[in-house]
Amino acid sequence: MREYFTAYLMIAPATILVFLFGIFPVGFALFVSLHKWRIKRGDFKGRDFQRKFIVENRYISPFVVIFSMSIILLGCSSVSLEKDVEPIQEIEKKTTAEGSVESFEEEPRSTRTPISEFGEIEISDLRGISIEVWQVLNYRDHSEGMIAIVDNFNTENEWEIFVELRTYKDTEIDILDVGESDDFPDAILSNSVVLVEWYADDQLVDITPYINDSVVGLIDEEQADFYQYIFDGAMAADKFRVGFPLNQTINVLFYNETWAQELGFENPPQTSFELRQQACAAAAYNNSDDDPSNDGTGGLVLYPSATNIMSWLFAYGDDGLTDDGAAYDFTSESTEAVATIWKEMWDEGCAFATDTYPNPEFATRQALFIMSSNVEIPYLDRAFDIEGATEDEWTMIPFVGPDGTKAVNADGQYFGIVDTTPERKLATWLFLKYLSTPEVQAERSSLNAFYPVRKRAKDILEEYKIEKPHWGSGLDLLMYGRGEPFRVSWQPVRRFVHDAFKYMLQGSTEDIPMILGELNETAAELDAEAE
Repeated sequence: MREYFTAYLMIAPATILVFLFGIFPVGFALFVSLHKWRIKRGDFKGRDFQRKFIVENRYISPFVVIFSMSIILLGCSSVSLEKDVEPIQEIEKKTTAEGSVESFEEEPRSTRTPISEFGEIEISDLRGISIEVWQVLNYRDHSEGMIAIVDNFNTENEWEIFVELRTYKDTEIDILDVGESDDFPDAILSNSVVLVEWYADDQLVDITPYINDSVVGLIDEEQADFYQYIFDGAMAADKFRVGFPLNQTINVLFYNETWAQELGFENPPQTSFELRQQACAAAAYNNSDDDPSNDGTGGLVLYPSATNIMSWLFAYGDDGLTDDGAAYDFTSESTEAVATIWKEMWDEGCAFATDTYPNPEFATRQALFIMSSNVEIPYLDRAFDIEGATEDEWTMIPFVGPDGTKAVNADGQYFGIVDTTPERKLATWLFLKYLSTPEVQAERSSLNAFYPVRKRAKDILEEYKIEKPHWGSGLDLLMYGRGEPFRVSWQPVRRFVHDAFKYMLQGSTEDIPMILGELNETAAELDAEAE
């Protein structure tokens, strides 16, 4: 008797559940069908509702359809079960003599992705991860192209990673105060000046382990396809790879080909001597024509920005650093030679300054050469469309040194990966790797004024190069690219480089060694403070 009681007690919970959610609802539904029911129960109607259901055809059709579909689905389920379920006896026949069951299916593929920095991560751990990328623009608005590419990644990537893009202007320097906020992104896209601030605050991780990883990294051929100067452009002195390049712009010489040919020069200058010769010829022409308003113009617009100064230094075989790259050196023969040719062209009237961007001067034959970034191309196009502008042909050419060395100053946009969790860092790297493919590189270049960082992207852009000839002329100059020093102190040092050359233009040639010596001392002090 005790065993019976225990048995009933064990099945009591199931019995109660069946009653509450099975028998009682059916019985209560039957009870409701026998009454007129609104908010509360009305009069007893008996079988009037059932009779009405049977008599009126509008209720019969839905009932027949639902009942028929239920029977069909039940039959299909039975057939599927009969096919899929293997009899126990058949399974037993597959047992080997050792008692183990033979496997007749392919082994499942591994779901782990090794990464050298932190071991293994389940691929499933990446699915659905949402990462935030901050984009800092130091040029006029070129965010649309990036938005379109991010949308494509979010739609196409196999890991189901979602990227949220936030855009800042370079004037919104509050995002540099990384130590004062808990609102961190997973990656930041900017030039090296911004990234070096984050590196100095220990917020970024070394990207080299991701690049060299045997599973998710870049193979040797892919790494060699990058322009080396931009690939290593965000490498700290301790070989810590702070940034991974996305695109680049180049500082070049804009050159009026039509006017130069009228002045007797069939080809662009191949040396700094020829550049000076052509600039002086243009200045002499404007000084001797019948228009007094253009006197003092015609040659090279000379603005002593650090970007322009470094462009000349690169062409003279220098980079503003000692041979081992351990310190600044602005007292070299090359730096003094650049300062000297600037000063002499300035004093001879072959170079002059403008109050704003020299686009109008370039479009009206008041400047044979101007120095600027390729980002200025659309604004120069507009300048040549304004009434009074010439219809001259112009192009971009590299800076040239005394021995014919060619150079352009490349400014890269780099991604820094913020130190978050292993899964988020890996998801961020997979996004960056997607952006580095030649196809995406070419797409981004065709959507804005930037140049790719992969050589193979150049082949994909051949048609676009024909469509945009001015931009295309710069594509052929990427081989001459050089990058400015990647040092924590470089941003403040740049300001003193500008000030020194500006002061030098107003002084005498004899003062150049002294001015450069003082610049060198200041740079060393700033470098020591940054360390």
